[in-house]
Amino acid sequence: MGVRVFSCGNNLVNLNICIKDKVIGFRRMHNDILQGDMVYIVIKKDKVSHCCARAIVSNITDYVPWEEPERYVLCYRIKNIEFCVPFSLEFLKNTSAGNAWGAVYIRGSHTIKDEDALGMLADNFDKNISNNFHQFSDTDINPPKGKRGRKKKNINVIDTIQNFEEESNEEDEEDIIRYQTLVDGLMIVKLKQLKNKMLEIKEYLDITNTWKNNSKGSSELFHKTESIISAIDFFIKRPSNFIYWLENKDNDNVVFKFIPKDLSSQLYKQLFNNEFPVILTSGTLSVQESFDYYKKSIGLNKTKEINEISVKSPFDFKENCIMYIPENMIYPDPKNSDYINYL
Repeated sequence: MGVRVFSCGNNLVNLNICIKDKVIGFRRMHNDILQGDMVYIVIKKDKVSHCCARAIVSNITDYVPWEEPERYVLCYRIKNIEFCVPFSLEFLKNTSAGNAWGAVYIRGSHTIKDEDALGMLADNFDKNISNNFHQFSDTDINPPKGKRGRKKKNINVIDTIQNFEEESNEEDEEDIIRYQTLVDGLMIVKLKQLKNKMLEIKEYLDITNTWKNNSKGSSELFHKTESIISAIDFFIKRPSNFIYWLENKDNDNVVFKFIPKDLSSQLYKQLFNNEFPVILTSGTLSVQESFDYYKKSIGLNKTKEINEISVKSPFDFKENCIMYIPENMIYPDPKNSDYINYL
């Protein structure tokens, strides 16, 4: 039996429907939700997810009691519902997920693997078990906003994204767009702050002329600072002909990376349009015995003198290969941890 957390965000209406009609629904197809799994049902309160019930997932159903039913692609009946005095799930930050516990355990309702997290959920529920469902009020979930004019706090990127991940619904396309916009906006804010700091360092080095008059190290520092400023500007502007991503290294350093969407012009200019021979060989260069697609993708189609040869494999696949497909195999999805574990 798997254990999951099902979040209603801060939507009190959805929570009440789940409990009253004994049903949970998703706006995206979930291939890893299985009958018999236990779900802890939570709602966002005071900016933190609070558990108020747990149940067992039963059968798939066509019953969709929410507004805009066409947005729900998969619904399950739930049974054996138990209630509890609402308790915060903040203790999950003391597990291997750390401050990312909302994204790891709540967002997406994926199976929880961490034994500490499973134990904490069960222990806290048992301590707060109740015979009745706690009736939240609207002000409990969506308290009135405070007075305007308060001093703005410094933006904490991790906390802001964490709060949004806990509050949002991974099934909602609007939430996905909001999430992407939030991360993008916060990244730009932090990059501009970093750029300002680097400009201060550059200005100091320039005014004092330390990089011109002193050691080689000072000169390298000045040029490195210039290089970082140029890289930050590039990522802030982000020309549309490049693909960008972030990589989190083992030592928690975040690295900005990018590559051109179209490499053909650069490869032609720097490699194929020179007076030296180039030999390309592989078992996957041709498509239906044609090299046209590959030549176009790397700029070879601009070269006039090309010799091509495609040789069929001597390996007898029909006589030497067998493909086995298990009948009970989980639907293939690299993002599904259950599928990875199954493999």
